[in-house]
Amino acid sequence: MNSRLFAIASVLVLPLLFGTNMALLFYPLTDLPGIALFLAPRIAVAVGAWWLLYLLLRDGIKTSSIILLVSAVYYLYAPFSDFIDAHFLRLRYRFVVPGLLLLLSVLILYIVRRKKPAGRGTMLLFYLPPVMLLVATVQYGVKLFITKSSDRVSLAGKREWSPLLNAIPGDIYLLLVDELAGTEALQYYYSIDNHFLDSSLQARGFSIASGYRSNYSWTHFSLASLFNQQYLQVREPESLVYADYLAAAGILKNNKLVELLAQQDFDIYSFSRFPFGSNKPAKHLESEPTVEQTLYAATFEGRISADIGWLFPRGHVNDTTEIHLQVEKRLAYEQWVREGLEGVLRRPVGKRRFVLAHFFYTHNPLIYDSALHRRTALQIIADTSGQVLKHSYAQNLRYANLNILASVDSIRKYTNDKAVVLVIGDHGFRVNTLSPGITANYGAYAAVYLPGRQAALPGPPDAVNLFHWLFSVYGGQAYGPLPVQTIFLKDKP
Repeated sequence: MNSRLFAIASVLVLPLLFGTNMALLFYPLTDLPGIALFLAPRIAVAVGAWWLLYLLLRDGIKTSSIILLVSAVYYLYAPFSDFIDAHFLRLRYRFVVPGLLLLLSVLILYIVRRKKPAGRGTMLLFYLPPVMLLVATVQYGVKLFITKSSDRVSLAGKREWSPLLNAIPGDIYLLLVDELAGTEALQYYYSIDNHFLDSSLQARGFSIASGYRSNYSWTHFSLASLFNQQYLQVREPESLVYADYLAAAGILKNNKLVELLAQQDFDIYSFSRFPFGSNKPAKHLESEPTVEQTLYAATFEGRISADIGWLFPRGHVNDTTEIHLQVEKRLAYEQWVREGLEGVLRRPVGKRRFVLAHFFYTHNPLIYDSALHRRTALQIIADTSGQVLKHSYAQNLRYANLNILASVDSIRKYTNDKAVVLVIGDHGFRVNTLSPGITANYGAYAAVYLPGRQAALPGPPDAVNLFHWLFSVYGGQAYGPLPVQTIFLKDKP
């Protein structure tokens, strides 16, 4: 067979196999520039690798066989690693990488030293990866055709929202603080005292929800459940992939609360990194992965980096630069949310408003200490240790509390204390996210201000019943709480 055909096939197949488990097929083609940016350097590497080997070997068939052999390993690595991880966890790091390297070395040495014309074995090495690619493409294509990403995550049944018997008289402001844990949970699990926030809000007429809980410990799922007041049906709860997060974000965007408020003729404003109704999310936040990062995590490089990266000491130069960028993005985002909230408050009174202000004061990276001094990048990097992270979270609470209270005071000032105000956390403080037994992850914060009345949340309150309770107290809606559940989700290894 003509060696040029081998070269063309190698160049075309390798970039696709770089996306281990066909990562591109799982990513929606809504960001073609990002996908092109991801593929371009890989195509360049494929072309360069082929010509470099060809110059060394002066044999097109041998060159293509080696390139395609490496491609096959790229393709097989993820499922092989997952199998070892599932059945022989302790062997994962000892066996997977050395075994693949040894096998590759032996086969490549055989191809290079073989002096006879290409035989059936060499030809098999050439044909195997394209055949595997074709089978995988058909397999995943059929799977994607019959299974929409939204089917991976859906609302668990239908929950009726009774019509509001009494129109809600004023505005509703929701201050959502990511990972703001409940005072009781912080005290009980981590010996962290945050009664300052409780007492400060109570002095402003708020009721604190004792024992309030989120039902999920991941924001996408917690908010999708909260704003639909319904549990989610997750097809693979202990093996989440990026499509699950996209599906949850879709459920969050088109949620039942927005529909209900629109029926009540509310203007809806959202200042968040997440989509909410017709409001566009913030474009950038450090915890939102880029297209390239998302695709890279599914490739051979990303997988092998995650598997063996811990064996090698990492320098702090790149880490500190990355932390500085994260902190600057975070502070710019918080400023954007505060300015958006303040802008709505300053607008002339018109239709009633529902305003979502989503802050990340208590989410990593934890930027301030108790003296309100900016923490250094090296201090933030050290937060990977559980004990250090707890201390940093406790220190950062003063910064979070003062900013929360400043927003509350602005709302009270501009609305003359006539607006419903909720201060809630989407989930608890997460130190350990891997074990389903860590219930501390679900102990979230909740405080409510209802103009003209005092009302405590029913116990044990939880996120999936919050708005149903609110509208029963303040809008005359029939209240039938769903049973409390704590649902553990886990990313695919």
